[in-house]
Amino acid sequence: MSEAKQVLWIQAVTLTNAIGFIIGNDNGGKGPFKGSMDDFRIYKRVLSGAELSVLSAGNKATGAGTYYLHSNLDVDGNLGIYSGTLDMSGSYVLNVSGNLSAYGMLRTNSGSVTLDGSSQIIRGSTAFNQLAKTSTVSVTLTFESGTKQTVSGALTINGASNNRMTINASLTGSAAYLTVEDSGSNILNQLNV
Repeated sequence: MSEAKQVLWIQAVTLTNAIGFIIGNDNGGKGPFKGSMDDFRIYKRVLSGAELSVLSAGNKATGAGTYYLHSNLDVDGNLGIYSGTLDMSGSYVLNVSGNLSAYGMLRTNSGSVTLDGSSQIIRGSTAFNQLAKTSTVSVTLTFESGTKQTVSGALTINGASNNRMTINASLTGSAAYLTVEDSGSNILNQLNV
């Protein structure tokens, strides 16, 4: 069975409404999108036909520029930053329930990143202000081998007494680096490393 791909683009749209903007709902927010969405992107310009072809072929390293958060962001799935910059602008909270791939730049400023899913992977090297993951069930937090995560503010990684959280590198026998600067309070409990 072959997989159908569809590329949809909309040019020059300004969204202003009193209700929250939800990806996957119709304009009135009355019904969900039927089907599944593999990838969703917002660009500040119209893409060329060649760029659309690259995207439809599965190449993720397209797009550039800096995108600013102006409120908290809750990502119910994976967040991939493959090029360009996602700037959290202020003290906003970024919640991610899937994997975090930051091959572009994630600029956290004074904001915080909370990993609120089950077992999760952090890919790419990132400088976090605050990073948190807490779980009461047995989960694994995996850091991509050869990468470096730096936390300048608070670091909170908590497992539970009967369900320790496992911390590891993505490749057995290799290392990933976590540098914690001393400017924040750090809580590391109930971990298998």
